[in-house]
Amino acid sequence: MTSHPFVLHVRRSQHGDVLDSDTIKDLGQFDMADPKYLAAFIEGAVKAFPARRHALIAWDHGGAWQGLIEDEFAPKPDLMDLPGFRAALLTGMKAAGIRKWTCSSSICA
Repeated sequence: MTSHPFVLHVRRSQHGDVLDSDTIKDLGQFDMADPKYLAAFIEGAVKAFPARRHALIAWDHGGAWQGLIEDEFAPKPDLMDLPGFRAALLTGMKAAGIRKWTCSSSICA
């Protein structure tokens, strides 16, 4: 099992109201619970793949109000807290020059 980010191209399917996606890039392994990597990912993805709309989907088992985006595969397992997640979003968006986008999460409570 791996824990690392992917850049996906998501589009409406030709087979009804569903979405299809292709992996554009596998970004490899790093500590995903470190907010600096999330901010850099946001900036890099937006600049490398210009689009009318961008979305971030954060999926993890998480720790409810204690935090999210746990990286149990890092040398020292870590959990990004909610203030760190907010700071990463704001920093990445500002660096990328965007003011709004869709952010979805599937984090266990």
